[in-house]
This record gives sequence, structure tokens and C-alpha cells, in this order.
Amino acid sequence: MKHHFVGWAPLGLALATGLVSAQSSVKVSGFIDLSMERVDTGQGVLVRQSTGQLNQSRINFQGTEDLGDGNAAVFDLQMPFSPDTGAGSSNGIFSRTATVGLTSVKWGTFKAGRMQSLSDETIASFWALRWGASTNYFLYYGNTTQLISNAVRYETPDMKGVTLSAQYAVDEHDGVGSVTEAQARYHYEKWKINGSYYVSRGHEFIEAGSSVHIGTLGTSYDFGFATPSLMVQDTRTHDSVLNETSKYSVALSAIVPVRGNSLWLDYGILHNRDLKSANAHAASVRFDYNLSKLTFLYAGLAQVWNQPNAYYQPMGASGSYPVFTSATGVSTGYSSKYNGGNVRSLIAGIRLAF
Repeated sequence: MKHHFVGWAPLGLALATGLVSAQSSVKVSGFIDLSMERVDTGQGVLVRQSTGQLNQSRINFQGTEDLGDGNAAVFDLQMPFSPDTGAGSSNGIFSRTATVGLTSVKWGTFKAGRMQSLSDETIASFWALRWGASTNYFLYYGNTTQLISNAVRYETPDMKGVTLSAQYAVDEHDGVGSVTEAQARYHYEKWKINGSYYVSRGHEFIEAGSSVHIGTLGTSYDFGFATPSLMVQDTRTHDSVLNETSKYSVALSAIVPVRGNSLWLDYGILHNRDLKSANAHAASVRFDYNLSKLTFLYAGLAQVWNQPNAYYQPMGASGSYPVFTSATGVSTGYSSKYNGGNVRSLIAGIRLAF
């Protein structure tokens, strides 16, 4: 028996009273990403085994309950872990994603819980949140802007290639901090445009009264022989560590298919509007060799050139703090003595999806 719904209220009532005969499914998937890396930090050399350079290692549990007429209840649980140590995340079992929601072909999708920021998803949609992407290196990393707790999101259905999303989160610790986001996506055949704006006012930030504004716009086109992309990002922050900063970055990337494998090329620049001699630029090359549809080997070389008052370095998809060879740098995520140092990273690893 099929049921016709008008709006979310009847759908929620039907779900609550159990009047809909439903079919459900649960999918288990994930990634294991492990690599060896040699990093010249400008103040020494580190050789380490690392995880999450291309995809954060994790186990995903995703479920759907069919409610009929294109309506469904959905959930998404993602559990990060570190294959180099076997340890789970110190932030909680499902600290990467934990959402539940309702989706409808006609009305769109509503979900709530802990989820990626729309800003993060915009960057990731161009494969630009990975090792080898200068956009990733130049992100604001004083505090995480990737994952948001206590969030609610609404996404419209596809409207001839256009999808709009809005997201809001409140800090449950004191009820003061918040995150507000909006995103617009357009996808037509081989052309893609994605833009978002992120505003955080003290949400899950250590520094009281901190704020971050991030505007991101990217586009790509699949020519067949290559898929180039252009991304521009504007970041403005205010907190007790960085004080006020204003900067923008531009990244030009391309993925080139090579006999069933992939060659990644990237070049990016960062300009600091507030601080003199604090600009940087970066270049990288990475080759992914496919062993199967789910597993590939990768190797790459990246270089970041920092001006005297800047310090950026290659970062992976897990969004970890920069790497330092001093205890102070590791504990704080920043050490001014590294400013002006050029950073080189050589990496080789394996990524397996399941």
C-alpha cells in the first residue's frame, strides 16, 4: 500500500505511529588509508607512518528505510580509526558522522546530528581536501572547521542540476556559540560549480569570542583527457591565538587519466591581506596506481614556499595539525620559529575502500 504525503508533518506522524509498511537496508563500507611520509619541515626532517592522507580511515554504517512514494528515513554513522596504531578516535566512537533524517524525492532532505560542514563538502567535491591539494594546505586550521556537532541541515531536491543547502548548529556547552552555513551546487553533464559560505561564532572553539568566516567557490569541467578545477577561498578569523586575519587562496588543479590510473597536478597561492611577508605558494604532483576498483597505491611530492612570516605545510584529508619537530609545535599546532621555512613532503601509501 502506498501513502501520499504533503509536507514533513504527515511524514513524521506516519513514521512515529508505525503506519507505513517499510523495507530497510543497512550498508557497511569504509576506507583504510596508510602511508609512509618523509617531511622536511624547515627545522628538521621527520619520517613517519601516517593515516588519512587521501581519505580518513573509517568504518561507515549507512541505513535506509523505504517509506514509499520516494520517501525514506536514513541514518549515517562513521567511526574513524588509525590503522597505524589501531586506536579509535579520542573524540568518540562515531565522531566523524552521526546523523539521522528524512529524505524525499519531492521535498528534499532533512537531517540532524554531527556532520561535515558544507564548506568542507564544497572543497571535497573537487577532490581538494586531500594530500597534494594546496587548498587543503592553506585552510584555516587553528580550530576544526570540518565537522560540526549539534547540527541540523536541509537540502532541496535536485532542481534541473541545482541543489541548495542550509545548515545551523548551536554549541550545547554554553548555548552561545553557533555555526551558520549556506551552499549552492550546480552540476550539468561534465560541468560542476559549488560554492558555500561558513560563519562560526565560538562554536566548539577553545578561545572565547572567536569567529571564522570562510567563503569558497570552485568549478571543474571534465574534458575526458583531463579534469581541471579552479577554487578560490576567502578566510577571515578573529580569536585570541591568531587575532584578526584576512587572507585568500587560489588553487588550480587537474586530474589526468593515464591508462586507467590517475595523475594529480596542483598549484596554489595564498595571500595574507593583514600581515606583510606572510604569503605562500605550493605545488604538488601525485600518481595513483589502481590495483582494482577499490584499491590503489599512491606516491607524490609536494613543496610549500613560505615567506618570512608564514608557515604552511602539506596536510592530509584527516585535517590534522601541521607536523613539527619540537614538542611545543606538536602541543599547540603552531610555533613561530618555523616561519619562513620551505616544506617538502614525499609520500607513498595505499588506500583501500570496502
